[in-house]
Amino acid sequence: LIHPSADESKLLGELGRISFAMEMAFHSPQKTLLHNAVLPRSIYFDANVLLPALVVGHPFSQVYQEVIVRLKTASQSAAVNLDLNVCQVYLNEIISHRKNALAYCEEAGEDFAKIARSDALYNGVTNLNVFVGAYANWAEQNEEISFKDFLQRFAPYSTEGQLRTWLIAKGFKITNSYKNSKYAEYYSSLEKAYAGPLSNGKTPLLMEHDAIQLSILDSDINKGEKALFVTGDRKLQQIALDFKNNAISEMMISHVGLVQLIELVLGGISEGSGFTELLWSARISNKAQAVRSHLVALGLAEYHDGIAMSMPAMIESFTQNATAELERNNADLDAADPKIRVKAFRMLGGLEENYLKNMHLAVDKLQRRTNA
Repeated sequence: LIHPSADESKLLGELGRISFAMEMAFHSPQKTLLHNAVLPRSIYFDANVLLPALVVGHPFSQVYQEVIVRLKTASQSAAVNLDLNVCQVYLNEIISHRKNALAYCEEAGEDFAKIARSDALYNGVTNLNVFVGAYANWAEQNEEISFKDFLQRFAPYSTEGQLRTWLIAKGFKITNSYKNSKYAEYYSSLEKAYAGPLSNGKTPLLMEHDAIQLSILDSDINKGEKALFVTGDRKLQQIALDFKNNAISEMMISHVGLVQLIELVLGGISEGSGFTELLWSARISNKAQAVRSHLVALGLAEYHDGIAMSMPAMIESFTQNATAELERNNADLDAADPKIRVKAFRMLGGLEENYLKNMHLAVDKLQRRTNA
């Protein structure tokens, strides 16, 4: 699931389609979503869905763009107007996300391209800053350019005003943020839900943004409008199940759910690693396992799987040594602080070089023994 081959991606894509179709058939055949949201009049996008859709190079970008095209085509065929909406408060999150990526780049300096690739390989492109992940993925498949040139080409905005103009040119409508009569109710619900230790780092500002979006969605529903809110925030979707207005949760759908629904009902979504990763993406939580997966991926990038996987003892040995070294130096490969993260990946880079050097020697020895 971490680094599937082309054939594995195709198979996993088929399994994803089948599992979603079975879920719809057996668990919720009459669910409002299936009937009311096939051709909604308005779709609101959370920042965590909008960003991967817009940033070229991100694995989800093509999939999301195809979903939008299919929705637009179906709406036009049915003579239905479809608005692609972005609540203005989410522009702040996108610009902040871009600033964080630039801070990471500036801290790394000339090493950023190398560190970004290592970060993407270790954490997975979809599990790090969207701009950084997209850059690492794009540079791997195209010519190498600086991160700032990448942003200038594919994300040419640095203020909310510039982003607003850019999004409108892309066909999105920016919804003015306002706190209606339902805002306080939703903010209070979110505040209580996120009060526990598993708050996912949700700040009061982010809760305010979500409460505004939810209150606007509530207003649309009460007007009888067919509206959807697409979000990648699973916790938010779970919280919505306990809202007084249960129609809110019915009109919220995950990014994965939207793609699967469109593929099932309308079709036309290309198969590939992006589609597979969207359906099956997983993140390894155990550090030792994550390091091992990273070293295996490095080995596979250098040699075919028959050779790379024939040396499990060496891989296990380096996994133990690398994990111990990272822990000894308190190297945090998941740190939000760019200075700490850069330091950690520079250390990992040194371990990678040593690992590949020893793998080269081991492969040469293996090949000489095989040819003898």
